[in-house]
Amino acid sequence: MTDKLLKLFTNLKDRDLRNEGLMVAEGNWLVERLLSSRIKPVAVLCPPENALRYKALIGEKCPLIVKDGKDISQIIGFRFHRGVLAAAERPTIYPLEKLLLLCDVEKTVVLCPGISELENMGGLMRTAAAFGVKTLFFSKNSPDPFNRKVLRVSMGAAFTLKHGYIEDPVSTASKLKKAGYTLVGTTPHHSETPLKKPGPKEKIALIMGNEEKGLSNEWLDQCDTLFTIPMAKGTDSLNVNVAAGICLYSLTAI
Repeated sequence: MTDKLLKLFTNLKDRDLRNEGLMVAEGNWLVERLLSSRIKPVAVLCPPENALRYKALIGEKCPLIVKDGKDISQIIGFRFHRGVLAAAERPTIYPLEKLLLLCDVEKTVVLCPGISELENMGGLMRTAAAFGVKTLFFSKNSPDPFNRKVLRVSMGAAFTLKHGYIEDPVSTASKLKKAGYTLVGTTPHHSETPLKKPGPKEKIALIMGNEEKGLSNEWLDQCDTLFTIPMAKGTDSLNVNVAAGICLYSLTAI
């Protein structure tokens, strides 16, 4: 049984965990958040000095495998230094229409069509969760939301958010508007409306564009409102994660 479980952690850099239905969290902070979430762990791997701690945290949730740190490095295929790893079942990523039924009462959702950087995906998750957002939509060609680096940058926010896929701008916009959402697009063009807080009953779908090109014309055409963040003269734009934080601070009730 131990050999079979160890295969969950073997050569992590060379595997496509998405196709295996798995994800792997690294580090004490992240693994503890995973173990306290709704996600089902499959196994935890740690050195002897951390065994008692994780035996208590895991309880009956999953097996604990204890190996020397050097052995763990050989198993995972890179230098082990984060104290613990946990393999878990990947949460469900829903199609848009199904997820809309699950988040019907949520006032603010975030869409990220075209996000291409792992760090930005993780950062957007952390920022969204910080402002009370519970649902994040992204394109199918976006980075894996449960990639090891994304999980680290998200600081565990990936474990608490609901995740959904969006398709083309027209069908996505139609379904969101039918569900009662106002589509708010972001743009660096200073001619657009400055950010402002929505009405108390207004449901907002905040749409963040690609890191380099922003929102495509197809997405801009579907937005009900386009917001810009006023900046000092000569400033081109902000990092997408920074921009999301400013927008959500302005749009949410927090």
